Amino acid sequence: MSESELQSSLSVKKLRLGLLVVGLVLFGTVVGVFRQTAPQESAPQETAETADAAPAAPVVDAAPAAPDQFDPATWRSGNRPGEGLVDDVEQELSLADQLLTDGQLFQDDNLGALGRYASILRAHPDHPEAREGFDAVVSKLMEQLEGFAQRREIAAGTRIYQALRRAEVSDPELTGLGDRLEALEKSAGLIALAEADIQAGRLIEPAGRSALDRLRRATQLDPGSVALADRLVGLERRLIDRALAAAREMDFRQANRLLAGARRARGGSSGVDHAADQIQQFRRQRIEETSNVARLAMRDSRFPDAEEAIESVRSLGAEGELLATLDEELRLSRLYNIFRPGQLFSDDLAGGGEGPTMVVLPHGAFRMGASPVDPVQNRFERPAHTVVFGRGFALGQHEVTVAQFRQFIEATGYETDAEREGHSFAYSEASGRVGRRRKTSWRHAYNGRDAEPDLPVVHVSFSDAQAYARWLAEETGFAYRLPSEAEFEYALRGGRQTRYWWGDGTPTLAVENLTGEGDESPRHLSWTIAFEDYTDGFWGPAPVAQLSANPFGLYDIAGNVQEWVADCWHDSYVRAPGDGSAWVNRGCDLRVVRGTFWGGAPDTARASSRQGYKAETRGAAIGFRVARDLVTLPPQVANR
Repeated sequence: MSESELQSSLSVKKLRLGLLVVGLVLFGTVVGVFRQTAPQESAPQETAETADAAPAAPVVDAAPAAPDQFDPATWRSGNRPGEGLVDDVEQELSLADQLLTDGQLFQDDNLGALGRYASILRAHPDHPEAREGFDAVVSKLMEQLEGFAQRREIAAGTRIYQALRRAEVSDPELTGLGDRLEALEKSAGLIALAEADIQAGRLIEPAGRSALDRLRRATQLDPGSVALADRLVGLERRLIDRALAAAREMDFRQANRLLAGARRARGGSSGVDHAADQIQQFRRQRIEETSNVARLAMRDSRFPDAEEAIESVRSLGAEGELLATLDEELRLSRLYNIFRPGQLFSDDLAGGGEGPTMVVLPHGAFRMGASPVDPVQNRFERPAHTVVFGRGFALGQHEVTVAQFRQFIEATGYETDAEREGHSFAYSEASGRVGRRRKTSWRHAYNGRDAEPDLPVVHVSFSDAQAYARWLAEETGFAYRLPSEAEFEYALRGGRQTRYWWGDGTPTLAVENLTGEGDESPRHLSWTIAFEDYTDGFWGPAPVAQLSANPFGLYDIAGNVQEWVADCWHDSYVRAPGDGSAWVNRGCDLRVVRGTFWGGAPDTARASSRQGYKAETRGAAIGFRVARDLVTLPPQVANR
């Protein structure tokens, strides 16, 4: 307002007061003159504090306010334009039209086209030109508002929305756009929190406050956001990488949790499926490796380690069939290590070649000693008692051969008792008797002639047999030894309780090298005491494994040659061990010999028959076979 206009306005106001004093009659005329001459006063303006005040930012999970945040409670209210009176409608309309033409659709102080038209309509709701202009401005602003919402330009859209609300625009579309802006603002806050979570490593935990949960909620608020989709792709990739890293560290529980999070990020993808295949491959590989660790521990009789490895396999989610197999293998390994009953095996020798063929015998129990109804039992075979084998063991399939014993001699330079003393006891075909013969040793057969490689070695003492077993243990690393007397009888019986392993009387087939009524020496001699109506075709030891095996798969266990066992001789079984171990007394001189030989009386072929010889005894009738522990035993047990 100019100075002259100000002075004129003051004069007119003074004139008003004067006219009021003159009288009410002239009041209408004076008022009419006043309205024609008085300059227009400016409409009341919002204060800068009111117009420029920023709306309060909504709090989303206590995140720091983002630059574009606003408070719906504030933006949906505010000062309404046009609260003052419009004195000159035409002038106000002209100004509004010009602002519309210039594109100045609104200003925060309500002086834009929107505010001008709104002022006119507040004073004159039915003014057609003002309504037309107002609608045109609202249409343009709604179009701009929709564009800002689509482009997610929250701050610009908020200013338009607040202006339209101050202008009291009532339109469902405006309400929807306001909701859209509010959702975008909340989404922006969640994104900011998610970025902080990612930096802190809170990708999937804690539940409800992780980067994944926040981005998923943000996606619900802004489902079409490309930026959000990119963030979820990035989060999925992070989760996949961490899942694969966890799988490489064999933490499959964490790997599966992370992969499940990756699958939630976008509802699954080829990348997640490929990672799942990789993790499954890692898991299968780990299951296989851990199963092998369990089996290795079983082989070494480290059963606690085997149990721990099986539990690891279980925790890796192995299939029930594999777990059942491992549990059964562990049960059997406690009994047989890696072997199974009836299995044949031989161990490699450090110096080359293989040791004797061994047969795995089952664990179990049997009655040791003579049956009370056996007519030829003696006090040495009583009392019959139960022996329980808590574990399986292995026994040589047949007696140690000349060839096998030769390998031991050549490897060690060992000198047998017969070689050291210069004699043994051999069979004389001329006399039909066994007598002392010089320069006879393991190299010779029962008759003193050179022995064939596949014959059972004879002319060996108890010490010689033990030396061979110790050498096998050193060469193979396994617990080779002479069998105990209980083990020998258990093996000989083959699971039966009859007098002989084939029954109670004369065998009907050639089962063992025994004294048969039909046997004949090279000089046409025959046995005076023999199994009636029996012949096996041999006079003297037969090559090993030429006849029948007993039910446990053992050859020559009752005949061919007698065999040394580890026990000291005792006159009866009173106080005999019940666990199958050898019964040994320190310094004992007499050792037990089991089984019969090619010229022994039929009664000595009985399963319970036993004899005691001095440890240095050797001759044409005595050989041996070896036993081997399958499960590693404490040294004090293994060395008994």
